[in-house]
Amino acid sequence: MAACCTSTSVSRARRKRCSLPSDRLFGPSLGSDRMAAVVSDVAWVQAMLDVEAALARAQARLEVIPDRAAQEIVSHCQAGEFDVAQIGRDASESANPVIPLVKALRNNVGPDAAPFVHLGVTSQDILDTAMMLIARRGIDVLVDDLRQAASCAALLAERHRATPMAARTLLQQA
Repeated sequence: MAACCTSTSVSRARRKRCSLPSDRLFGPSLGSDRMAAVVSDVAWVQAMLDVEAALARAQARLEVIPDRAAQEIVSHCQAGEFDVAQIGRDASESANPVIPLVKALRNNVGPDAAPFVHLGVTSQDILDTAMMLIARRGIDVLVDDLRQAASCAALLAERHRATPMAARTLLQQA
């Protein structure tokens, strides 16, 4: 039997289905505009660019790449410079948005800086780190929402401290 090194996955789905029956029906009540902005496609592209910019700054500080190249790379790490929808379409070929993003970033920087874009890292490194940036930013929104909910719950508890309430067990009055 010959050794085989191909993927064991038979899924070739191009789109991830939403777990909600309807984004428009349930989405607005289960999320916030702030959280939607934090996890949007543009936010993901910006997070990946933030990682590329941090990488370039660190490499320049360690003299791995020229400082001028790092400055050029950092100056172009703004999501507004990129066609996010096109990056998504191009990502379908590699199943990874970092690959077309890096290609676009190399095209945006000058020819002297292009060879230093994404130097010494994998696309997965960028994607994983960007995911943690998104998670961190999302946690900030979530914590704010939880603080507000806790404050409202405390206010209700104080307001109804003396309100009689029937005891319940198994969803019935006890």
